[in-house]
Amino acid sequence: MYDRRQVLAASGTLLTGVAGCLSTDDQGTGTRTTTRSTATPTTDPETATSTDDTTSDDSTTEEDTAELPDWEHDWYRSWDYDHALGIDPFGGTAYVTLSDESDGNSATVAVDPADGTTLWETVHDGEAVGMSYVRHNEGDDQWGVTITDETVFSVNGRADQFEWTTLHALNRETGARRWKVRRERLLGVVGVFAGRVFVLAQDFFKPEHSHDEPEPRPTSLLALDAATGEVRWEETVTAAEATATADAAGAYLLADDRLLAFAHDGTSRGEQALGTAGTDLAAATGGRYVFYRDGSGDHIAGFAPDASLDWTRSVDHGDHLAVDGVLYLSKPSVSSLAADGAIRWQSDAFGGDFVVSPDGSVLYGRSGRQADAVTAFATDDGTARWTFDPPAQNAWPAAATAGTVVTEALAEQGYTLYPVDAASGKPLARLTGVHSFAVEGLDETVLVADGSGGVRALPAIP
Repeated sequence: MYDRRQVLAASGTLLTGVAGCLSTDDQGTGTRTTTRSTATPTTDPETATSTDDTTSDDSTTEEDTAELPDWEHDWYRSWDYDHALGIDPFGGTAYVTLSDESDGNSATVAVDPADGTTLWETVHDGEAVGMSYVRHNEGDDQWGVTITDETVFSVNGRADQFEWTTLHALNRETGARRWKVRRERLLGVVGVFAGRVFVLAQDFFKPEHSHDEPEPRPTSLLALDAATGEVRWEETVTAAEATATADAAGAYLLADDRLLAFAHDGTSRGEQALGTAGTDLAAATGGRYVFYRDGSGDHIAGFAPDASLDWTRSVDHGDHLAVDGVLYLSKPSVSSLAADGAIRWQSDAFGGDFVVSPDGSVLYGRSGRQADAVTAFATDDGTARWTFDPPAQNAWPAAATAGTVVTEALAEQGYTLYPVDAASGKPLARLTGVHSFAVEGLDETVLVADGSGGVRALPAIP
């Protein structure tokens, strides 16, 4: 069984953000809301555990969820494309990524969230490139655009065919194309800071067999002028695995087992030999640190802005999310790390596919033995406020508003979306039969991009 992260998986896997593995063994038995449990704040990873009480007699059966009211949309808008893949709100506008199947074209569309009016539409050659924007690894996000006050950046091309990709810079108000940069490489935006667009450009790896491992190939970190698209500086390495990120302090390039740090102007700030190849790279807010995960997935390290080693931790984990200088790690437990590497708290829930509430007080993540439930954790101490366990094989948080968290569930009958009360964990309604590629929570509205090339707006609180 595949979830939507795998249905249209483009070859842009060089950026950070690893989708959680889904199990298809457990059919699910019902919906439950649990009592509170408390995580243990600690700085000792060996003892930082808690008992996550995810059992309760207060259970809702599959028949009960079937009696929930339908989650009716306020408006629905579709375009002449196979899929609506991403939704990115900014400044009162929702920017939608549309794409046809392989060998087709794509578009960026600006939509008024109030009524679905199309404000502008810009068509691109080639399909949308997955994981090519900086808001990776937030709930269900995979496709989308990177947005600044003036510009919308979108990557499109023939990545599935291992041919070329193009970075487009669009006027945010009108959709007019300001400039574009095309390469016979896989491009991905990793940050926009100090008037520079930082882009990772990697030679395509075209495996002859599904089990082939990447071979060393050229990878470049480009700093483009945000206004003109001109290359201001470029750093090229040869590596089998490479990724990059950028923050307020500069840009970082991870090439196999080396971490290179640069100022925004391209000046080298340092280099660190890691001893083992890393697979992920992320920057905390404000340039406080970067971290990487080694190939085994059970060690992470924090580095100062000059790439000098700051701290290391032995923490087995899968997904990660960095928010306001705090790092959240998933499975086999949910961990919260401070900027200095100290473990703030741990809970023995499963975790993964993290979503943070708009006010930052709640972390939503997968839970349950089969990753078939969603738990709400207090971000300050890890307290499990409630667990919602729908009748499904898999469940994950997709988006959050002030009053609700949208849970997506996959069962034999297909996909179901539940708006869940943020305070109690009780489902309020349900929407069945919608194969969504992106869910985005606004103040009073939830936008859903579906597999039919459309977007629907649903009331955040039905």
